[in-house]
Amino acid sequence: MKVMTNSAMGTFQACPRKFYFNYVARIKKDTDSVPLRFGSMVHDALERRLTGQPLFDEINKQYDKAIMQTLNPYEKYTMNCERHAVIATVLGYCDHWQSDGETMAIIDVEKTFNYIEDGQEWQGMKDAVVKLAESIMMPERVALMEHKTTSKDVRDEGYWARLSIDSQINLYYQAMQEKYGFETVLYDVIKRTSIKPAKVPVLDDDGCKIVTLKSDGSRVYNKNGTPKKAVGDSKTQELQTVMEDPKDFGDRIYEAILAEPQDFFERRELPRLDINLDESAKDRSAVVRQIAECESSGHYPKATQACNMYHSLCPYFNICSTCGTQKLDVIPEGYVLKGSTHTELERNRK
Repeated sequence: MKVMTNSAMGTFQACPRKFYFNYVARIKKDTDSVPLRFGSMVHDALERRLTGQPLFDEINKQYDKAIMQTLNPYEKYTMNCERHAVIATVLGYCDHWQSDGETMAIIDVEKTFNYIEDGQEWQGMKDAVVKLAESIMMPERVALMEHKTTSKDVRDEGYWARLSIDSQINLYYQAMQEKYGFETVLYDVIKRTSIKPAKVPVLDDDGCKIVTLKSDGSRVYNKNGTPKKAVGDSKTQELQTVMEDPKDFGDRIYEAILAEPQDFFERRELPRLDINLDESAKDRSAVVRQIAECESSGHYPKATQACNMYHSLCPYFNICSTCGTQKLDVIPEGYVLKGSTHTELERNRK
């Protein structure tokens, strides 16, 4: 492959067949998954924070566009809720890390880089390069800063252990070490909320909850003629509810973040060890050779253990199980042609 990225390498290592569909045939599902969209939107806002731009202009623009493109009322509602979850998360982040101006200075933000290694061109997009202020325990130092969104516990030691040998940051570190003189890596981890939109009671003009009969929907009254405010018999009665307003949903997330910010945000320095950097370089070379072999033979093996990664079916499963790696004359239904091979580099490309 002419140009490689860490995402492409990771995809090949997980499943060569998935790599074929994503990076050779260049097709993708016509909708993005929620975790990918959430992470991308949060990254966009954090970049704007570092560069002093309005935080939510692009977020609102992208969600407005996505909402306009669907006729499904439920999809419109869930996207709007997702928008307010992103906004709440970013606002909570800004509150929690409001002293950043005292602890770090921004050197560079969100730009692509090119790196030639053993004749292979690699590209990537760093989040930020910062100079960390001197402290009682540590001198002033230059750090490669990486934002991460996750559904995991941000204090999970297993998660942090994996980040210490993260192949993406090892590539970025080596590619830009000569230019910036990195001394450490600062991981900035943000938890994606697990809070879901709730059903809220419908209130009448007097602000009272409405209880109705399941059989005919008529309102239930007490013996004294006043409306019931709570379900008395769950078999025959039900409380009238509606889905929570998206803005109220966002406010609820923001309140949860303010109450327990340590559950949502964590930063740690993870300096790179030479042995891990050397191993990552060898891994990259090995994967490049394996891809070249697949290109030469025209066959990309499927790894069936990867069909259900991240608790969901691979987006290419249906076409993978029926058409192999022959040339696709027609783009399958539910898929679109990617605008470029490495779409992961398109976010706010400078």
